[in-house]
Amino acid sequence: MIGEFVTKYRWPILIAWLLAVALAIGLKPDANAARKEPTSFLPADTPTRTAVSELTKHFGHTVGLSEAVIVFNRSDGELTGEDDAAISKFARRVTKPSEELLGPEDLDGVSFRSPDSMPVPRQSNPYIAAPNGTGQAALVKINIPANFITSRSARIVKHVRAILDEEELDFPEGLSASVTGSSAFGLDYARAAEQSHVNTFAVTISAIVLILLIIYRAPLAAIVPLGAISAAAIIALTLLKLGNIYLGMSTGLAETIFTIVLLYGAGTDYTLLLMSRQREFLRSGLSHRQATSEALNHTLSALLASAGTDTAGLMMLTFADYDLFSSAGPAIAVALVVALAAVITLVPAVVVIVGPKIYWPAHPGRADQKLATAKSVVWQKVASVVTARPGTVLAAGLVLLAIPAWQGAKLNWVYDTLADLDADYEAAKGACLVQEHWPIGEIAPVNVLIEAPGPIEEKRWMQLSADMTATVSNINASSTKAVHDIRSLSKPLGRNIDTATEAFLKMALAGNPPDEPRSQPKPFGLFNVFQNGAKSLVSGVMQGKLADIKKRTFAEYVSKDRTAMRIEIILDKPAMTLQAMSIVKNIREELTKTLAQAKFPGKVHIAGATAQTMDIRSVTGADFYRIATLALGVIFLIVWLLLKDVILSGFMVLSTLISYWTTLGVTYWVFVYIFGASGLDWKVEIFLFVIMMAVGQDYNIFLAARVSQEARRMKPRRACRHAIIHTGPVISSCGLIMAATLGSLMVGDMALLKQLGFAMALGMLIDSFVIRPLILPAFISLTGRTGQEGSLHS
Repeated sequence: MIGEFVTKYRWPILIAWLLAVALAIGLKPDANAARKEPTSFLPADTPTRTAVSELTKHFGHTVGLSEAVIVFNRSDGELTGEDDAAISKFARRVTKPSEELLGPEDLDGVSFRSPDSMPVPRQSNPYIAAPNGTGQAALVKINIPANFITSRSARIVKHVRAILDEEELDFPEGLSASVTGSSAFGLDYARAAEQSHVNTFAVTISAIVLILLIIYRAPLAAIVPLGAISAAAIIALTLLKLGNIYLGMSTGLAETIFTIVLLYGAGTDYTLLLMSRQREFLRSGLSHRQATSEALNHTLSALLASAGTDTAGLMMLTFADYDLFSSAGPAIAVALVVALAAVITLVPAVVVIVGPKIYWPAHPGRADQKLATAKSVVWQKVASVVTARPGTVLAAGLVLLAIPAWQGAKLNWVYDTLADLDADYEAAKGACLVQEHWPIGEIAPVNVLIEAPGPIEEKRWMQLSADMTATVSNINASSTKAVHDIRSLSKPLGRNIDTATEAFLKMALAGNPPDEPRSQPKPFGLFNVFQNGAKSLVSGVMQGKLADIKKRTFAEYVSKDRTAMRIEIILDKPAMTLQAMSIVKNIREELTKTLAQAKFPGKVHIAGATAQTMDIRSVTGADFYRIATLALGVIFLIVWLLLKDVILSGFMVLSTLISYWTTLGVTYWVFVYIFGASGLDWKVEIFLFVIMMAVGQDYNIFLAARVSQEARRMKPRRACRHAIIHTGPVISSCGLIMAATLGSLMVGDMALLKQLGFAMALGMLIDSFVIRPLILPAFISLTGRTGQEGSLHS
């Protein structure tokens, strides 16, 4: 038996674990391998990735999957000539790699835009804001061909911020600079996650120590499990890093925090089950070593079933199309397996090595018996009420859960999670500064590509551009402040330009197309309409430059082979909000109608942060239903294999599903109506579901298995009574530990972790103190369904 093996070879087991921890601490993974990470976590065939691919094919790297936007501001007046020179110097410097932060390969496919990209009068340059009461500002934009939460995106933002701190730039006094955009938000989001990790870890450890001290009243009995689980956490973290680097398991920092917290919670639960049974054997008169061995033998099946249910539910995440989900499932499962290994090997080995002193100054004898008796009185009263009036308890419990469950089943999720960053982060400060001079959409434009099956003459492209610009303008008219500006072939500088510039552009674009071949735009420049000496639109330009202006305008907005045209749209809403997604959906539909009305044989592609968020919503929404179906099926199968009762197994799964919806409903009410949030983060839906269905089902299994065992020698209601009394203390303690550890996520700086921590803690409490001791035994008492056999010991 495993108990005899572990207790006999306790010293080799301890040494093996210590060596594994030392190896994990000393292992230095190849940092360069992290550069092989995926550029996006969406499938390659999603509309956004297709759009970016087609835009790159036709126009080079003019757009990216994320943006870093540097906003330069002079708050005491207009930008000076010295300011312009400093901004130009920065724009040139930022295109060069740095040995410490950025290699040449990181800049591959990155494009840069600055005020110098458009040497037009200041009043018409979209990268220079008009002076207002808050001064004047200018923008430099960097388009990055990688998702905003990738390490490549983070390296570029760090590179930009390091350059801004360089003394050699010597910014004029009064000129300030901030980095914002989705990439900057992504880096600051990661930093918030790092701070959350520190806070969460401290609270997790404190909560576990406090609860274990209350349960055992012995310092060593609290330290030994915590030490074993910490060893497992060190090894699990190293395995996650290796998987992230070498196996493409793209687990974000927020997901890693969640994994470690769950590891501590589940590991402590497993340990509590083991040591509680060991104390029972000690009270029966067995020696310390024998009690430990028997405890491991008798709880092994329960521990394996618990970890198996957790792992099976979490592994369903591998069927997600969204890479972060599909990687998170195996990562969390690996962590739980390591925790289980520590509990069934390291914990009993150390418990035997320490000996009876592990419970000093308490003793698992009379004091334990008194505490057990006190707890038993409470659970006897609960058991009496549930078994005496099962119909009333079941009906009241379901009605109580149904009210918030109705709310939880019909939520709209929030995707603008970056907006919840604290205002002290630089990306948030930069975004506020941008909004003082431009609409917020300027840092994340909507990029539209119209693609034709073959070459189209320039005159028809011009007419189509005018039609589409008018279409988008009408959307703006029907939706208050939906679209701030449109830059297209027919409106190359947008709608908000001075009269002289607009008249000149119309004159240039109305001319005959140049005979010489048009070249692609350079990566650094929107279109140099006045290159080679043009000084001012209003002061007059040589007639010979009109053709050059038209050539460069067409090169910016129409592909070289004349098969594609692009349009840039600036929204008045933050890019990842539900309002922005609704506007872009409307834009796509209306532009498609315009193509049909013009009988133009083309396709509409849309790229940008808003379109990418729409794809995330679509992909993860489908992922949730797929994973939910698979997880429910697998967990139902595991429960049925244990209990051999279809109806009882189905009710157990259904009750946990109801508690999930209830938890969502209450969490929504708390964060929206009390804390003023706009809604719940979209990641809460799937992570809460998987954890509640897997971990929450453990507690049901422990109770139902005990009922099944007791029903072999007594009637169902009496079996329920005995099961509630005997499993109540330990399972409730497990629920409290899991609620405390998962609830520690609430101390983080991120809205996601706060919401997820609250929801998981609440869900564990509902499962531990409503579903497991009230609703499930009431159903069993009412129906008499106890399962045909049970094999778990709890």
